[in-house]
Formats: sequence, C-alpha cells, structure tokens
Amino acid sequence: MTKQFNISVIIPVYNAAEHLREAVESVLIQPEVNEIMLVEDGSTDNSLHVCQQLEAELDIVRCLQHPNNDNKGAGPTRNLGILNAKNELIAFLDADDYFVPNRFKQAISIIKQDPTIDGVYEAIGFAFENEEAIREWQIRAPEYLQRGLIGPEVSVPPDALFDALINGNNYFHGNGLTVHKSALLKVGLYTDIRTSQDAVLCYQLASKCRLVAGDLDNPVSYYRLGSNRTSLIYRRNLNKANDSMAVNISQTFWYWTLTNHDLVIQQRSFRRYNQAILKRYKDNGLWKRMLIHTKHYTTAIGRSPKLIITPYFWQELVHPIIKRLKT
Repeated sequence: MTKQFNISVIIPVYNAAEHLREAVESVLIQPEVNEIMLVEDGSTDNSLHVCQQLEAELDIVRCLQHPNNDNKGAGPTRNLGILNAKNELIAFLDADDYFVPNRFKQAISIIKQDPTIDGVYEAIGFAFENEEAIREWQIRAPEYLQRGLIGPEVSVPPDALFDALINGNNYFHGNGLTVHKSALLKVGLYTDIRTSQDAVLCYQLASKCRLVAGDLDNPVSYYRLGSNRTSLIYRRNLNKANDSMAVNISQTFWYWTLTNHDLVIQQRSFRRYNQAILKRYKDNGLWKRMLIHTKHYTTAIGRSPKLIITPYFWQELVHPIIKRLKT
C-alpha cells in the first residue's frame, strides 16, 4: 500500500484581508494538501471575517485564534497552527503570498525516497508591487534581488548546512519549507522574535535536523513586497535597520543554543552574534564602540560562563579592540 504524504499548510493572518483569498486559492490547487489552517492574529481589518468565510466555504480550511483574539506575532501564531495540525508534514505560507502550481512535487518526491529526511527547503521568488519595494531590496539584500530568488544558491549535505548558513549569513524562507512536525517540535517551534522568525528557525532546524535542498533554481512560492509588514520596517534608514535585525536574529539564536546545544555550536553562534554587533556599531566613536564591545562580552560570560575557557572567546575579544586602537 502506497503511503500518503498529506500536508497541513499554516497561514498566519494579520491585516491581510486583501490578499488572503488569493493565498488560500493557491494552496487549494496543491493535491498533497488536505488541511489549511488560517491562524488569525488579532487583525484590525476584516481578516477574521474573511477567515471565517473561507472556513464556511471550504471543508479543508480551519480558522484558529489566540485567546481573547490577542495579537501575538507571527512566530506564536504559526506555533498555534503547528500544535493543532493533523498531519505530520507541515508547510507555511504568509497570508499575502502565494504558492505556484505543483509547489510540493519535488519536496514530496525527496521525502518519499529517504525517510530520515526531516525537511526540504526550496527557493521562493519576489512579487514586487511598487518601485519602492524594489529600492528597499536593493539595499536590504542585493544578492537576492540579482538572482530573483530567496534561499541558498547551492545544495549542501545536511551535516554541512548549518555552517553554510551561519557563516554565509544565508537562510531559507518559510514559504519554501516542507518539514516534519516532529522536527519543529524538536527545536521548540518558532521563537517569539517579532520579525525574521524564519531566519532563526532555519538556523535551529539546520543545527539539529536533516534538511535537504529541493528546487533552488525556480520559485515554489512568491513573496509579495510593497504592502506587507516586513517592507514597512525598511522605510527609514535601511542599512541601520538591516544591521539591527541581524543583531536581533543572531542574539535570539545564540540564546536558544545555550539550552539546546553543546559548547561547539554555542561558540559558532556566538561568533555570528559578535560579528553582527561589530557591524551594527561600526560607525560609533572608538571609545563608545569599545564600551559596547566590553558590555557585550560581559553579558555573554554571564549567560554562558563556559565561553571564557574557549580560545575563540579571547581571540574575538582582543582582536577587535587592537584593530580599533590602530584606527
């Protein structure tokens, strides 16, 4: 008997009434999907009404809400969907984005061939709605804009993926991920970081699970830009916003490693965090940068005292200070 590989698609919904039906329709044409979970996150428009309409119209659609219809953010909202999903295979789609036809064809083929695989990551494309969004991405991630795709450029073995991602400052987007629910539970689900939850999750999954590449040359979904929340973040001082977000992502991931990994992974994640700190404050005065650097390391020792016994810790502490004193 052929095993069925059914997928639950989780769509966090916040002020996305305009595009939500289009997103759901793009999921309905995927033959592998037998559950669409719309998780309403306390929208201030009529998104909840649209969710309820879709649930009434379509048997495979379920609408969930946080208690008291609170707004929790995209991470906890996706987590609510994960915990209530009936299938072992999970995929995600933002409410203003959309899948392409046969979105899961290659991912399911890969998972069928190897039961030890925890998930498949694939590329997603851009759907720009205005020129401002294009200009933002010219600053935010010109390398992705040039390719026209978000995600790693080349496939790497699962045991090398974590290093490839964290050393290359790369990540795969949630809209391109097909993953076992057990893998998501293994890493503790999404964090409650308000933006770039996918970046943190991809580091978590890559560090603990076996993820392989699917289609990295063609988009399996499209990321709409120009009206969504992420785009709004970059309307002022885009470079500063990028640097601040990099610090937030790397800090969140490092804190997670302190209770989920050994010292080796903690060191690697701390290195990424440290690099983000140095870049974020590169334009401050010399003494202010040194003060920030010292405070950063003091906090790090407080959170992970074992770091102090590693050669890398001292190398990273002393070298930037010497470099700054020479400038």
